[in-house]
Amino acid sequence: MNFLQAFGNNVKAVVGGMLVGICLLPVGVIMQKCAVDQMQYHKYFDKAVAVSDSSDSKIGEETIIKTEGEYTLSDNSPYTVKTEEGDLFEGKYISYSIDRYFPKKEVKETKDSNGNRRTETTYKWVKEEGGGVSSPDSLTVTVNGFTDKFNSFRQKYIEPETISYKYVKGLSSDGSRAGMGGEISARLLEKYDGMAPKPDEGDIMDNTYLKVLSGYLYDESDKTMTICGIANSGSNQLTPIMGRWGQSMLVVSYGNFTDTLQSTKTSASSERLAKFIIGTLCFIAGFSGIFGPIIKILDFIPVIGDLAIGLIYFILAIVSLILSVLFYIFFQFFWLILALAIIIPLGLFFYGKFFKNA
Repeated sequence: MNFLQAFGNNVKAVVGGMLVGICLLPVGVIMQKCAVDQMQYHKYFDKAVAVSDSSDSKIGEETIIKTEGEYTLSDNSPYTVKTEEGDLFEGKYISYSIDRYFPKKEVKETKDSNGNRRTETTYKWVKEEGGGVSSPDSLTVTVNGFTDKFNSFRQKYIEPETISYKYVKGLSSDGSRAGMGGEISARLLEKYDGMAPKPDEGDIMDNTYLKVLSGYLYDESDKTMTICGIANSGSNQLTPIMGRWGQSMLVVSYGNFTDTLQSTKTSASSERLAKFIIGTLCFIAGFSGIFGPIIKILDFIPVIGDLAIGLIYFILAIVSLILSVLFYIFFQFFWLILALAIIIPLGLFFYGKFFKNA
């Protein structure tokens, strides 16, 4: 690649980064609006009518109800899970899914700052297409006569578990299985390959794979559940509570009313914080793209350039955080700010007019 081609590629990268950066700034604003409008699950739950059964006289049309009591599960749940390798989890899961991941080798050729080529080899777990197994979708939960499909509940405050094992095909599970720990979820394995356990050298072969078992655990010690949703007179079927922007809420929990209220509050706060952070990161990435040309030029200056780039990123992070807070406050108190924007100028106008006439 000659100098002109390299220069052209750099220009394209910088211009592309600037365009992406410009697009990310409004996304950051939207995310702060979403954070403010986060559905407050605990407020709905707190105001829900506590009822004892589906024939309760307090239930009318579209009544938000909550109830706690003994529960029953359909479709032979809790399930006994047995894997192809012989692992047995007897009566442990309310619902579950099993997926396999195979190590895929990726070889990437890169260049260092001096133009020297080097080869980088990485591994990531790739999910087997069509190879997953899961519990029936028809499982229902019934509490005090109210019922709904387990997969329909948006908020499941039931302890989940994920177990990851490494296997060698063709051998029994005894002596061929290596536990990878339960902290790595299937979603992380799929989307964040850098966080997946890296296969050991010598294990990079077609017959080595990772199996992930995820599910909601059956609590044998307590047969009490709390559920919350919309009920209608004469019907025992619950439906979700709808919030702004299409958000919904349908709760199932092992806890009592007090515990479930706290769980819903924690969920709402976590989701709001996540949206706020995403918005802030969009601002940081957006400004980084816009200031890409300056950062690219500074990259050619030894030592001082690195210090300057670090300082720029620090300043952009601070500015992004300040903007996130300001937009959050603006959307949180939009009507108050709008009212003040109208009342204050009018007040000053009439105040000036009064003293002028006096």
